[in-house]
Amino acid sequence: MLAVLLDVHLAERRAMAEALHDDAVQVLVATTMRLELFSRRLTDPVDQEALLRLTSNVRDGIDRLRRLIGRTGPADPTRGLSIALHDVASELAESSGVVTHVDYAYRAELDPRLVSLLTLVAQATVTAAGARDRTKNVSISVHGDTAGVRLTVTDDGTAAPVAPVRAGERRVAAPGLEALQPVVELVGGEVSMSAEPAGTGTAVTVWLPLAGTTESGRGAGV
Repeated sequence: MLAVLLDVHLAERRAMAEALHDDAVQVLVATTMRLELFSRRLTDPVDQEALLRLTSNVRDGIDRLRRLIGRTGPADPTRGLSIALHDVASELAESSGVVTHVDYAYRAELDPRLVSLLTLVAQATVTAAGARDRTKNVSISVHGDTAGVRLTVTDDGTAAPVAPVRAGERRVAAPGLEALQPVVELVGGEVSMSAEPAGTGTAVTVWLPLAGTTESGRGAGV
């Protein structure tokens, strides 16, 4: 079931990345070329300067869109989780200027399906953390043991609201994980979120069991 869900999710992301590249990027590139041609007809220095700024803005938009495509496209699970998380952190640092740090302390080899799922979780959680007001630092940490692996993303921005959980409910509304949280729970994993009382800083933690085991002793089904 996990393999099927991941295949569908990754196929959708791949199609979205290809559509963005083949449509939006190509349109913007063509627009830049037309602006450059049009600039040759201008003689007024003020108009030339305005067009130069406009062209620069379009090029900046192309760069941002290409970085978005990089985040949308599925990561290669064969490269390992550590490399994938460093890529996620680098993309956020380059796109937003946020200082990122990765603490990878899990040495066991992970199933490629878990690598794909954790990478998707990290992309969604890190993007949400970087988008919060006043965020200057985002950290990704990975720890675990023979029972499972734990990924935590922390930031120092304005604390995300923690939605109350009614009696009998397990789900925590973690910003950025709405689509992936059911998949995490399907394989026996858990999502938790905490916010600092002072109103700054949020920590989102995702725990995934290794094959056949969860922290509570339930079968994971992975």
